[in-house]
Amino acid sequence: MKYLKQKLIMILGIGIIIGIGSIVTYLVIDSSNNANFRMKMHDPIQILSDDDFRSVKRAGSGSENDPYIISNYQIDASGEHEPAIAVENTQKHFIIINCSISTNYVAIRFKNVVAGTAKIIGNNCTSKNNDGAGINLILSDSCEIKNNTCSFFFQGIHLNTAKNNLIQNNLIKNSSGDGINLRTSSSNVIMQNMIESNANYGLSFVLSSRNNLAYCNRFLNNGLSFAALDQNHGYDENASNLWYNTDSEQGNFWSNYDGSGNYVIEGSVSNEDIFPLTD
Repeated sequence: MKYLKQKLIMILGIGIIIGIGSIVTYLVIDSSNNANFRMKMHDPIQILSDDDFRSVKRAGSGSENDPYIISNYQIDASGEHEPAIAVENTQKHFIIINCSISTNYVAIRFKNVVAGTAKIIGNNCTSKNNDGAGINLILSDSCEIKNNTCSFFFQGIHLNTAKNNLIQNNLIKNSSGDGINLRTSSSNVIMQNMIESNANYGLSFVLSSRNNLAYCNRFLNNGLSFAALDQNHGYDENASNLWYNTDSEQGNFWSNYDGSGNYVIEGSVSNEDIFPLTD
């Protein structure tokens, strides 16, 4: 772990980790004297096997203690109908960190990535036409999605048949659909995210998505596209999902919570946040 931190700092220039309560924020500062940190323009990246990492990695050997690091790339995939970064059918450990992506489709997509090998940290993803997804996981488990910004997509983060993933401390805003959408995805943790100004729901659990946990998220001004609703932040189709942490007795902050009682989640099962946060 110490070796990995040293390698990340070397690649990113100056890295500062700030702890605020239970929230950890990764703040990366651009140093004009550090050539390693400067963004490098790059074409869309397709990694379809472990061998493909060799041409795009900035460091690492692909082991758990020395993962491949894909960093500091600026990718404009606006004219493509393929993901800006696609990783499929891999077994090596890797991190995608501090990339800036502009696209008309999907910014980062994983498909059939071996469980526990992948991290997406500190990337800035923007859609030019309110389509696609900022981060999309398909058949990929135990990934970490932290400290990313996903703006103006159809869905900021979309999981499809993916389990045991951690979605933490991301900013998801201005989606034309849901901010975060989980479809047939179970046992994921969604915590400490800022989810705001998304046209439909801030967070949705649909189809057979079950045993997911969402807490300490801030939901602001979501659901304003629904004509009959002032704000609508959450949607759920399975009673096994929890919108609060039973150990810490912490739920989520809802900008339309009136301060009294439980917060009711939209959907067929009428789930509730029994510990809504007020600040």
